[in-house]
Amino acid sequence: MELAGEVDCLRNIALSHLGQNAGCLVPAENRVQSSTCQLPTQKTNELNSICREELPLTDSGASQNSTNPLVQKQAAWLGRSFYPFRKALVRGLAIVMPSLLTIVLFLWAWSIIDTYVLQPAEAIARYVIVWSIADIRDDREIAPEVDAVRRIGGVGSAERLQGLSATPSTWVTSEGTTMVKVGQQWIPRPVFDFVSVDPGDPPPQSANSWYHRYVRLEFLPRNLVIPAFLSAFLLTLYLLGRFIAVGIGRMIWGWIESLIVRIPVISTVYGAVKQVTDFAFGDNELDFTRIVAVEYPRKGVWSMGFVTGDSFMDVQNAAGEACINVLMPTSPMPATGFVICVPKNQAVDLNITIDQAIQFCASCGVVVPVHQKIKSTIDVGKVIRSRPMLPDHVSGDDSVSHE
Repeated sequence: MELAGEVDCLRNIALSHLGQNAGCLVPAENRVQSSTCQLPTQKTNELNSICREELPLTDSGASQNSTNPLVQKQAAWLGRSFYPFRKALVRGLAIVMPSLLTIVLFLWAWSIIDTYVLQPAEAIARYVIVWSIADIRDDREIAPEVDAVRRIGGVGSAERLQGLSATPSTWVTSEGTTMVKVGQQWIPRPVFDFVSVDPGDPPPQSANSWYHRYVRLEFLPRNLVIPAFLSAFLLTLYLLGRFIAVGIGRMIWGWIESLIVRIPVISTVYGAVKQVTDFAFGDNELDFTRIVAVEYPRKGVWSMGFVTGDSFMDVQNAAGEACINVLMPTSPMPATGFVICVPKNQAVDLNITIDQAIQFCASCGVVVPVHQKIKSTIDVGKVIRSRPMLPDHVSGDDSVSHE
């Protein structure tokens, strides 16, 4: 009898924990409180701790919602309602993102050109123009004329002296040029009036900065600088290419490169950059007309590559047959990769162009040429309908039904 009582108490405690922790899994009439047990306090506490370890605390509301058919139908309806919006959003991103990324790429390239090429060139031109047209005079150049007018006087002397007390101070020189005082120096009145309309932020403080602002607004506006810069840049590239194409130009350029490669640190960077630029813009045409597929990195796994030419003679002698060099591009940057040497008879020629191969690699295999796509003949609906339906209480192959 004592053993039967302990068993009943154990059942009551377990049902009590199930009712408290698992929501509506246990009917209310079966939720017997452990206080009705006649077990010793120590044994009751041990049984309670075992139940707590074996029956972890769960959210009763979540359990009820997960088993409520109405909640399940509402969740399914919400998922179906949101799917068209999500699909349309993804399609919109797929349409817009290529254009946006192209614009961002060109803006990034232009910012680099503007920062490291255009602005330095513009600054050099501005300094040259300011040096050639600047008419800046110091107080010691104006002071003798002011003293002479004060001593001798003459026609208009009162108006000339009155300009010194104006804000800003002005002075008409003996040549008839009206000068305006800026700091401790004087600049012509037309320059001062022109820059005063758009002084910029921060405004110029010295006479030299006033002239720089004047030259930038009058002679070097951006709507004229950018077309002139692009034209001059393209013309320079053309003339440089024609010059190096002739014998003396190639000889001079070779002498300059021989000096560069003797500099310890610069020679390493220059050599790597030169290899990339020669590969992209050089006159030596690589045999990129062949796009092949080879079994790499292991047999049964096919990778796409570009044929760059015949392999080393030593490799061909070791293989006992003709071998080719294949450039294996990496996704999503086809410009980088590595070269492998494979037998020519193990390379499968692909009927795609170089542009299509680059698009395939850059898209990580998403963009496949239309003529290379395999049309599926499998009726997906028939396959789904032919699948056997599992009972509700079976959730997988290894699951068993629970009574």
